[in-house]
Amino acid sequence: MSKTYFVLDPINIARANKNSSEWRLAERQLQIKSFDSNSWFIDMKKICIKYNLENPLSLLYNEMSKGKWKKMTTTAVHKYWTTRINEEIMYYSSLKYIPTSSFKVGKIHPLALANSANQRDINRIPIRIKIATGSYILQTNRAAYNQNNVDPTCIFENSPMLWKMISRHTHTQSPATFFNMPGFQHFEEGREEYCPKRSTPCGNGTTCYLSQPCYNPVHPIETEGCFYTVFPLLYKMSGRHGVLQIYCRPGPADIVFIVDTSSSLKGDVNRSITFIREFVDKLPIGVDDFQIAVITFGREPYVLFDLDDYTNKADIIHALDLIEGREEGTLTVPALQKAVEISLSSSSGSRLSSAYHYIVLLYDGLSSDPNDVSTFVQTSSVPIVTVGIGHSVLHNELLTVSGHAEYVSSPSHFNDLYNRFLREIIHTDCNDCTLHTEADVIILLDINNNQTNENLNSRQKYGTRALIDAIVHSNSDVNISMYTYTDEPDIVFSFTNDKDAMIAQAFKIGKDVFSTSSNTSHALLHIGESGFYPFHDGRHSARKFVVLISDGNWMNTDAIKMEIIKMKQSSIEVHAIFAGEDGNMDNLIYVMDDPSHVYYVHDENYADTTSLNVLASLTSYYTCDNDIFTNRQ
Repeated sequence: MSKTYFVLDPINIARANKNSSEWRLAERQLQIKSFDSNSWFIDMKKICIKYNLENPLSLLYNEMSKGKWKKMTTTAVHKYWTTRINEEIMYYSSLKYIPTSSFKVGKIHPLALANSANQRDINRIPIRIKIATGSYILQTNRAAYNQNNVDPTCIFENSPMLWKMISRHTHTQSPATFFNMPGFQHFEEGREEYCPKRSTPCGNGTTCYLSQPCYNPVHPIETEGCFYTVFPLLYKMSGRHGVLQIYCRPGPADIVFIVDTSSSLKGDVNRSITFIREFVDKLPIGVDDFQIAVITFGREPYVLFDLDDYTNKADIIHALDLIEGREEGTLTVPALQKAVEISLSSSSGSRLSSAYHYIVLLYDGLSSDPNDVSTFVQTSSVPIVTVGIGHSVLHNELLTVSGHAEYVSSPSHFNDLYNRFLREIIHTDCNDCTLHTEADVIILLDINNNQTNENLNSRQKYGTRALIDAIVHSNSDVNISMYTYTDEPDIVFSFTNDKDAMIAQAFKIGKDVFSTSSNTSHALLHIGESGFYPFHDGRHSARKFVVLISDGNWMNTDAIKMEIIKMKQSSIEVHAIFAGEDGNMDNLIYVMDDPSHVYYVHDENYADTTSLNVLASLTSYYTCDNDIFTNRQ
């Protein structure tokens, strides 16, 4: 649409008679349509959110002059692009020597201006820009009288920041000592590649974000006198002759934690505090290692402390004790916006391109602004990890925010998340972290006759089949077995990874017409004692899961909960899937080790199985050496 159309049409509609079809259509569309709609009015709403303009619905009820609206939109659009360009300019090495103060929306940058309109001055503009951005290379040895290699000038050699990083990792005393070491090899800088969209896989096995672009592998070059570094510093000097080796110490990284303190999580704030404390206890804290910031939020975000406020663990832990719950709603987008702002702001202690950046959001996935959350995360330039904490957890929103099932966690999987962090921020060739993919999963389906055929079919379709699909798609090293039960458990198939065979066997199952109740605690006891044994093709080294699919209409919840606790002590995780129109969600949550172990996929008004990708992702995980920070100095 044209700029005039964008600026004037909303005003024309707002100023129309409130009984007109245009005005009433606008009101109805803005009130009931979701962000997935193709409605023109929703497109308008998205544009207003992007540029921080007034809500179109509010504009509809409060008339505004065309001149005022045009001035407001022009100012907002210019402000948005000025801020965005100034924030992202730091991620492009060729632009870091150009002062941002010279950039103004709608004005030609001084570098691109010609002194006059003659062709000679105009032809100089591209050369001038190349020199200013460092992309123009003078070929000093091209002339016939100078065919020998000439040492290039090392523009980084006297850089205090570079030397600070080098001296920390090499323990050398001065730049001269370092650059003149015998046997020193030089590496060319990895080429920064364009990051096409959030979470694009890179060729070197890492993940691409706007704040952490992909880099090509680093190759040795023959020149002498210069040291080029890649972000983050992945090589260090070692040995008597200064042999350059891969650098395997994790970090540095800036992590911003966001804690939901709204009404729905008021009673779970201590769990969030404990989760952050565990991170702080394990990580080396300091300006050269890991920096932590914490934001709390309900209706408004509150910065408890910035990245550079505390440089030791004791102060951080003391500050965490000040967090308390509040009686208010859950507006997640303002908190995420504040976290991104801190991550990209040097005034808040961010080390920008000198460190990795993560946001960790601890909440239940039940935002008051879910549509706004979905829109915001599509433009986030910082990786967001979600941790499901609360009485009831909606995994779908957690997954929407994080963008990756592997980036959705829970307090019961703290070590999985912690080790994944470590693995992501060390070189891919380092062997301090090991990937484990073996897992055995038992599906335990309740077939009591108290449920209708429709509800059993729903549990089969949205539970059994969807889970098999998710696991097979996620990890080929997972074997699945299935049991049904009422009074006694019966095996449907032993451990296998043949998807078609599993689904065929599963859908032969019907209700047990002779039993109106189920002995769930007895079924769990049987599975815990023998379900994973080798004679059923169970693997001793595999991570073990039981996934319970039931209506949850039990009378003996305490006995069921006790069996699940016993299974946890035997390293067997129990999860549950809620599907059907007759289920008891409260019972399912009560018996589980953690509320996040219940996956809500279907009821009479809802059907979405994407949350099962989170469960499937738990089948693979990293373990890292406990002494990784002491061994890798």
